[in-house]
Formats: sequence, structure tokens, C-alpha cells
Amino acid sequence: MIKNTTSFTTWTDRTSGVTKSIKAIVYGSTKYIAVGAAGTILSSSDGTTWLKLNRGTTQDLYGIDYVNNTYIATGAGSLLTSSDGTSWTQQNIGGNTSNFYATAYGNNKYVAAGDFSVLTSTDKSTWTPISNFTPSSALKGICYGLDKFVAVGDNGVIYYSTDGIAWVERYAVPYKNSSFQGVTYGNNLFVAVGNEGMICTSADGINWQTQLMGSAYSFFDVVYGNGIFIAVGANAQGVILTSINGTDWTEQNGSFPSVLRGVSFCNDTFMAVGDGGVILTSVDGVDNWTLRTAGTTDTLNKVCGANDSFIVAGNYGQILQSGIIPTNTITVTFNSTGGSAVPPQTIESNTYASIPAVPIKQRYAFGGWYADATRTTPFNFAATPITADTTLYAKWQYLFNITATPTVTNRNLSVAINVTNNSVYPASTYVIAALYDNDRNMLGKNVWINNSFSASEQKAFTFTHIGVGDMTNKYVRVYVFENFTELRPLGVPYDSR
Repeated sequence: MIKNTTSFTTWTDRTSGVTKSIKAIVYGSTKYIAVGAAGTILSSSDGTTWLKLNRGTTQDLYGIDYVNNTYIATGAGSLLTSSDGTSWTQQNIGGNTSNFYATAYGNNKYVAAGDFSVLTSTDKSTWTPISNFTPSSALKGICYGLDKFVAVGDNGVIYYSTDGIAWVERYAVPYKNSSFQGVTYGNNLFVAVGNEGMICTSADGINWQTQLMGSAYSFFDVVYGNGIFIAVGANAQGVILTSINGTDWTEQNGSFPSVLRGVSFCNDTFMAVGDGGVILTSVDGVDNWTLRTAGTTDTLNKVCGANDSFIVAGNYGQILQSGIIPTNTITVTFNSTGGSAVPPQTIESNTYASIPAVPIKQRYAFGGWYADATRTTPFNFAATPITADTTLYAKWQYLFNITATPTVTNRNLSVAINVTNNSVYPASTYVIAALYDNDRNMLGKNVWINNSFSASEQKAFTFTHIGVGDMTNKYVRVYVFENFTELRPLGVPYDSR
């Protein structure tokens, strides 16, 4: 289920097409990408309409980042990349079966951190395990700052590296029963958070100080924005701590009824999400944390923001959207194939084009709009939502269709003529049928003047020539005129009878 809201209050159900847990979400360039259990990858250009993608893996995916115009998804023995968020490539990671949780970029190098393993790449296509380095515990988070990578993980381990290859282990906690869940960098300071009330800070990534909030506290995420660090987690219920300098932390007051699992800063707003469908927002992160009504009791895991909108991802394929919904416009172009010009239409994605005014083409009747250049598939305006720039093609047929059936009896020629108005408009015409010899000498004719045709009407005429004689090298030609303009001649040759 996918939901949408305006001003963080009203939510509308959407369809995600999946029921698996969504673990992470990111916005890059023009798309949101969400990843989760069983290889789930979802894409959306506006946060409202979501597409399930061919992911190339059935393994759980835990992390998604957007770096240097490339999406990087990490998971169980998997690392996938995409330049457009639509086509994904599962990268060769040397048979590594470790879980990978996050990536970071710095010093022209990409680094993925995971269970007892680290991968590096310089081009996002070739990933190499660090053969001479095995972390003592699983690495759950990684970031880059001050010309170095910092990775944190289980059992209170902290590592740093200046090149992503040579790593130095640092222990920042007085005991190893604590595990870090995440790390961030901001304002020349690293901050790592975890369970057992553990918050650790470093001004260089090498020397760390520990602030223990108490063993009853657990922290699951941390973010820096607007000059302040915010850590979220649990202490019987949800908990939010804030700090300006990373050393002095203040627990915020408010109604935080459930465990908080993710926090983000975007659109000049902090947002925290967690169990029971909890969504909290604050402009400054310090005061006035407001509990929003999400319309769900499912666990919400992560949140990201872009373009005055927030997207929240959670269990059972749930994604929630709030704020100003971006409008994704597309262009519908009308190719009149020789007829008068038809202006293009600009519409929102996944909506319907309007039927335009009928174009005009001399001597032809308009036969409708078609979805293909060969004009074999009629386009249904009422039943076809358009999701990408589209060209529709006009089909034409002769304005009048003429059939003639000759009969010769006792050398008398009779031709039954049917004329059909193919247009959706009335027409006023005159019809001429004439008998010619092979030298184009007219032997006789009939003229029917001021024939008023309704739209799509068919009329019958009879041409009679008495004493036609030998029909060899003679033929009948039928003409239809509108406003004295010949629209379509039809020649009917006959053999001797």
C-alpha cells in the first residue's frame, strides 16, 4: 500500500504492488527508489505512482544510496547499480555472500560495508573485496568526512580508513556488548549511535568520546541538519535526543508512543518514523514535535525527503507521502500525417489526454487517432492513461468511397453505383458517370447534381447507356465532386459482352 498526504495530515491510499518489508529509500535526480525484502525495488518519479522493477535478485536488500548519478543498492550477498533507476545491474562481488548494509563515497572511491567484509570500487562497476581486512564484527553503517571513511557496527566496533583499503580499528565504548546502528557526519563531527544508550562522537574519526545515556536507551538512527544532530530510538517508548556540539545531549519532551527507527532532515523540517505507524515532525528539531496521523499501525522504517515532499517506507510494502506532490508533466504530440496542424497537449503523468479538434485534409475523411505510426492500433482516449511522452497518428480515408457494379443486357449497359460519405460531417456533392472508348471519347454520361449526404451516409445511383454495342476497349469512369473539386475518380473497365 502507498499513501499520499498534504501538509502532513491527510493520507490517501496508493498501490505499491508489493507486500514485502521496505528497508530503505532514497531520492536521486528525478526518482525515488525504495528497496526491501526478497529483492524488492520500487521506483517513482512523483512519489504517488510506483513501479515494481525487475531487480535481478531475490535476496533481501537493506540499503540504497544515490552517488554521482548512480543508485547503489546493497543486500544479502548482493550489490546492484543503476544509472536511471529503471535498469539494474547485479555487480560481481567475487562470490561474497556477506550482508552489505550501506555505501559511502569519498576520495574518488566507493565503499560498501557489511558483515565481516568491505568492498571498494573506483567506477561503480568493478567491486573488489578487501582481501587483507576482515572486520571483527558486522559493519552496519558507513560515512565519509574529513578525508576518511568511518564504519561502525556490532560489538561497539569503529574503523576508519583514508583510502577504503587499509583500515584501522578503534573501540569507542568501555564494553563490547553494545552495537552501533548508524553513523553520520556533519559540522566537522562524526556521530555514531547504538543500543545500550550509546552515542559516540569524534572530531577526526580517530579519537572518540562516549556519551552513555543509560542502558535502557537504544538508538537506531541519527541525522545532522540545520546545525543540530538528532538521534532517535527507544526508552520504553520513543525517544528523541538533540545536540549542537555532539557532547551535550538533550532528551526532547513530547508524545512519542512507539520505538522510532528512522529520522531525516529535508524541506527545512525534521521527520522521525517508527513502530505503530508513528510519524513525528519538527521545524527546528528541538521544540514542538508533532505526532501526525498516518492512517496505519504498521512499522515505518525509513524516511527521506525531496521537492517539498516526504516519503516514508515501512513493512508490508507500505510507503507514505506527504507535502507538496510534485507534478510530473508529459507531452502528447499529434501527427496529423498531412492534415492541418493539431497543437500538442501537456498533461500530468498517468492521466488522460483530451480528444483534440478534428484536423482537415483535402479530399480525405478523418479516420481517428492511432497509437502507432502504421495506424493499426486505435487509441482509446477514455481508457488509456499516459505515463510518458507520446505521439498519436491521424488516419485518413478517401472522403467518398465509390463502388460500381456493371451489367450488360442486350447490349444495354447498366452500372449500379454506391457513393458513401466517409466523413463525420454532412456533404453536398454532384456525381458524374460516363462511358468512354479507348481513345477517351465520351460516348454518354449521367450527372446527378446537389446530392446532400449526411455523415457516413451511402447513396445509390444508376448509370444507363442504351445500345452500347461491343464493350471491347470501353470503360466507365465515375467522379464525385464537392464544391467543384474532384475528390476521387474511379475507373471501371469492361470486356466485350
